[in-house]
Amino acid sequence: MTLAEEIERLAARYPERRSAILPALRLAQERYGWLPPEALLEVGEALGLTPAYCLSVASFYDMLHLQPVGRHLIEVCTNICCGLKGAEEVLDPAQKGCVERIREWSGGHGVSAAVDCAGVPASQRLCIEAAGPRGRVAFVGE
Repeated sequence: MTLAEEIERLAARYPERRSAILPALRLAQERYGWLPPEALLEVGEALGLTPAYCLSVASFYDMLHLQPVGRHLIEVCTNICCGLKGAEEVLDPAQKGCVERIREWSGGHGVSAAVDCAGVPASQRLCIEAAGPRGRVAFVGE
């Protein structure tokens, strides 16, 4: 199934086609590994939106990548909720320890980033996500 066909199936679930932009951008990112200009053009054409609109939405969210990323991406949530639970305390050790292990595991292609919100419930302390082009696994600390 082509990306345009998948986006068409998504758009059918929404009262307005433009409402499918986030899942469509996520699909495009899964397909390309990031969101190059041709992916934004393809999403825009499928939803009847301009590439500039798609870029404006994609540039707002940390989970959408406008530059190529490593094969494995580690994201640590540092927003206010996670910060109150101590995320900053584990960010530095996570960068020193986990990132080095991911880099070794991925042949030097791991990338780490602090993100504003990883969508973890406020009762959790921290979210570290290792993501690759084929899927993702979330590690949630308490």
